Formats: sequence, structure tokens, C-alpha cells
Amino acid sequence: DEFVRVPGPPAEAREIASPSAAALADPPADPPSGPVEHVHEQVGALQAVRMTNTNAFSPAFASDGTAIFFHTGRERDARSAIEVATADSQTGGDLGIMTIVDDGSRNYHAQPSPDGRFVAFDSDRDGERGIYIANRDGSQVRRVSGAGYAAVPTWSRDNEWLAYVRAEADKPSVWNLWVQPAAGGSPRRITN
Repeated sequence: DEFVRVPGPPAEAREIASPSAAALADPPADPPSGPVEHVHEQVGALQAVRMTNTNAFSPAFASDGTAIFFHTGRERDARSAIEVATADSQTGGDLGIMTIVDDGSRNYHAQPSPDGRFVAFDSDRDGERGIYIANRDGSQVRRVSGAGYAAVPTWSRDNEWLAYVRAEADKPSVWNLWVQPAAGGSPRRITN
């Protein structure tokens, strides 16, 4: 993972992975159009991530901008957790980090669904890395990519499809782009 240093609380710095993480480092000077409370929640979610004492990698905003999902470990770490940072304008802007998946395995690349109900991620929890979907709170984790190495999921706008990279069974160093229904079903290779 690529990472950049992001200022944190005084005398501290945090690492947030992603080539575009610098854009997340500071809130925009001109807030985006839309409800003001969502702008405050976006800024609050960023502040919540900054206040943690752990590394954060592969950040992904929830579609409404009120939460940031990320994973805590690097590839070489023995384990990593999927976490979400939120700021709730309903409770006075309280900041919070919640661990949603931490089962002792390597869990990476959390991607919230556009409707906010699910999170897709890749994990080696079954021995070989694959794509999993869980409820937003981390419950009901299930593998959806089938057998073989798969990683880096992305949702379609309508929540119906997942795209991800998958290694070819007979050539594990060759990866292709695959799509499949998020609810399960047969995957389809897009690239060759």
C-alpha cells in the first residue's frame, strides 16, 4: 500500500494509505453543496481517524460522506482489522472509531456499499485471500468470490454487483478483473 503522512493531534502524525489520501488530509476550503450536517460529519470522520493511534490504510468514504472505512495493518503484518470512523451530528458531533471485523486474519480494502448497509473487503480468513461481504456492523460475514485468490472489491452504484481482481487458477501471478452479483452467483471474467 502507498501511504502519506497526515497531521494528527499535536506532536503526532498518522499514516493514511492511498495515493489520493492527501485530498483527505484537510477538509475542503469551500464545503460541498448539500446539507450542512453532512459536511460536519465528513470533517468529523476525518478527525476521528486522525485521533487514533494506529495506522490507517485504504480509506473509503461511505456514499453519504459521514463515515470512513479503512484497515489497520500492512501486508506484512500478522493481522489487520476493518474499522469505521464516524461523526454523528445527532449526538453533538461525537467522534468514534468502531472495529467491525477483527478475527485475527488479514482483512483489507474495506468498501462500503452505496446504500450503506454492507461492507465488502478482502481477507485471508479461510486460508486464501478472497472477497467477503458483511453487514455494516461486521456481522454475518460471508465469502462471495468462491475459490481462488481475489482482492480489492468495488461496488456498483446500484449495490447489485461487485468488481474485483482475481488470480487465474493455472497462473496465480496473472490477475484479471471479475464481476459478480453481490448477493452471490456466478462470477464473470471481464479481462483476459
